[in-house]
Amino acid sequence: MTVAELEKEEFNCNIRRYVDNSPPAEPHDVHAHLHGGIPGAEVESLVEYWKSYAGIREQLFVPVKNSYCEFVPSIASKESLKAFLDASSELKSKHLEFAQSLADWWKENLPAMEDLPAKQNVYDLYHAFSATIADRISKLGILDEFKSRGAFASYWNALFTDLRSVSASGWNADR
Repeated sequence: MTVAELEKEEFNCNIRRYVDNSPPAEPHDVHAHLHGGIPGAEVESLVEYWKSYAGIREQLFVPVKNSYCEFVPSIASKESLKAFLDASSELKSKHLEFAQSLADWWKENLPAMEDLPAKQNVYDLYHAFSATIADRISKLGILDEFKSRGAFASYWNALFTDLRSVSASGWNADR
């Protein structure tokens, strides 16, 4: 941006004046509104979910004309969609894989947690745990690295006061 352009704006450097950070407008497909069907582009926009849960898209949708699709006949309501997803072997296996990965991570990192009263390293522990758990979870394809770190940070924040207390007092389960 030039000085002349800034001067024209009375040297107002408010970011919102120059950068639009609003989310993109939600697309509306008038044809789908009038004639029914789900635009194929909307289904395709969920490609990362379809990668994580292979086969689900093909079980949920049937193609109709001109790049539109609709739910299979057995999906007639939100409740039937929920029942389908709850019974899905693809979702169950992916969630079991997720749970097993978390259990393995915890088993590997438990000694560091048990050392907390002696080492008093709450912040170091957070950084180590945050990186390793995010790496482990993001490889599963359900959450990316940033969402994994965010979920862990939220969980850690709920425990933070207790962990600081354990660290400061030297308390452990053996005493």
